[in-house]
Amino acid sequence: MSDSHSTSINISKIAGNAPDEIKELLGDLGTFLGVGLRNGTVEFGNAIQSRLRVTDITVRKNPVEENKTEAKVIMEIQVQEDMLNPGGNLHGGCSALLVDV
Repeated sequence: MSDSHSTSINISKIAGNAPDEIKELLGDLGTFLGVGLRNGTVEFGNAIQSRLRVTDITVRKNPVEENKTEAKVIMEIQVQEDMLNPGGNLHGGCSALLVDV
């Protein structure tokens, strides 16, 4: 990992067999996803995306197509008020955002 990218991510808390470089890159979601300002405006879902935490990155050979490699990234987030619809359930738009990430 280059020194130009400093991160406060503790990769020892990210389970899985992915190399440390991958854990550093994907573990810092804000940098990886570009969360923050774009063209001077706040991006959609910034507050929610910034609360996502990567907990596992696992890489393995595809069991069906052995010449391919696949990866699984597990992220966690605690549901908060800004993620709910008026009925108190996870808002459909929020669930779409989480799937899109």
